[in-house]
Amino acid sequence: MKSFTKTLITVIIVTFLFYSCVKIPFPTLPPYPADPIIKIVNCDMDSGNLTLSVNGNITDTIVTTRANIVFWEIEADCVKEIVEISMKTKKGNVNVFSKGDPRSMNPNIPSSKWRGKINPRLVLYEGRIKKGKFKREYYKIKWKDNNGIIHTFDPIADIYK
Repeated sequence: MKSFTKTLITVIIVTFLFYSCVKIPFPTLPPYPADPIIKIVNCDMDSGNLTLSVNGNITDTIVTTRANIVFWEIEADCVKEIVEISMKTKKGNVNVFSKGDPRSMNPNIPSSKWRGKINPRLVLYEGRIKKGKFKREYYKIKWKDNNGIIHTFDPIADIYK
């Protein structure tokens, strides 16, 4: 019996020492992409719709948090340039972007790269559809095709705290 008790105590002490000294890494990924890069990967000239990709996933929604910076880049051959990115004019729609944003990363020439900072003071509401506080708004991307025709696409911005 003494031998069993001594062995059990030794196992408990060794286990305690092992787990107290070894730090097991847990994933600490943010729930939403920090500073997402939205790539414009395709377009539909008839509807004006754009195909957007974030981290290889096709989407029509920015999912980010307040104060993050969102980047847009053109990869599609059918899109010559982004003319404007702004909030969609709609009753009750709130601008999720900070003053002066989004803007071209090179305002002197037609640009394929844009950036916009999400307003850090944006008021969020408890969601009915999604859990947690967030704000859903529509914005618009005006873009020009290779023939010089301007189109408009209306994606969604979901902003979380």
